[in-house]
Amino acid sequence: KQWYQRRVAITAGDIWFIKQITRDGSRLDKQFFKIHVTPATLGLSRVLVETRDRCNENQTDFETYKEAKVKAAKHLKEGNSLGYKKVKGSNKLFAELNENNPNYPVQGK
Repeated sequence: KQWYQRRVAITAGDIWFIKQITRDGSRLDKQFFKIHVTPATLGLSRVLVETRDRCNENQTDFETYKEAKVKAAKHLKEGNSLGYKKVKGSNKLFAELNENNPNYPVQGK
C-alpha cells in the first residue's frame, strides 16, 4: 500500500500520512505507521513541542512522561488506543501543559 494524505477536522492545515507496514513475523506486521503534520501555530502543536522541550531540559519531567507512557502501554497491548491516550494524558506534566494552554486541552482531560 502507498502513502496517502487526508485532511482532518482539527484545522484545514492538518495532514495525515499513513502507510500499512508488512513485516512477516514482526509485531509490526499489518500495523499502520502514521505521521500527523500540523501548523506550528496550532495549540496542540505547541503542546507537543513544549512536551519535547521540557522532557529534554528536565529529568523529572522526562521521568513523569516516561512513567505515564509505560503505565498506559498495557492498553495498547489490549488494542485499546483510547485507553492508552487517557492514561498517558492523565499525568502531572500534561496537567501543567493544559494549564499553560487552556484553549487546547491535552489528552486525558
